Amino acid sequence: MGLGAICTLSCLGLHTETALGATKIKFTYGPFGQSLTVQELKTFAETGKASSKLKFFMNAADQDPKVVRRFLTQDVKISLRLADRLLYLLPGEYALFQAGQIFQTPSQGANIQALRSGVIQSLSDDSQISLLEFLEKYPLAEMTIDGVKLARTADQIDRLVSRFAPSVESGAAIATELLESLVCDCESGAIQPKPSVTAPNPIPEPAPDATPPG
Repeated sequence: MGLGAICTLSCLGLHTETALGATKIKFTYGPFGQSLTVQELKTFAETGKASSKLKFFMNAADQDPKVVRRFLTQDVKISLRLADRLLYLLPGEYALFQAGQIFQTPSQGANIQALRSGVIQSLSDDSQISLLEFLEKYPLAEMTIDGVKLARTADQIDRLVSRFAPSVESGAAIATELLESLVCDCESGAIQPKPSVTAPNPIPEPAPDATPPG
């Protein structure tokens, strides 16, 4: 386990020997809500057989089961060292903040720490991550997912992964564009400029006084 992951787990108040992985997911989609287990999602991803609750939710959200299944299992390749570095930089933390509007802890607190830990743990063994693996490595037993916001970003992320997947060497490009895809206005879907280490809205210097000296 990397130093960053250990620090993240400590921030969450968890011991490093704690068994990781969400077991219960509460999906919301507008007025609809449904609690599912990660095991239900895993069975669906591996066999294509959806539980009655999962079928209901996919129907209510008007989602194609084939697309959902692919989204659960699509791997993104990125080195653990690169991800650990990116997710502690300001743009990476802001992307985690935006992702925290989709994936939330039960208390809606410490979202950034929980998400970062889930990502790092997923990458720690093989430098690959999928949504299903992320859920299995999430450091808390429960999670709430906003299905409306997830659907808004799923297609964009799927296109990015498909675009870079053929090249194993494109991990940095994938990471960069995935971060950019999350650094956005989740309500409008419009991409915003990535935050920088300087103030996001620097105060312009005053214009020179055009009045001639008296």
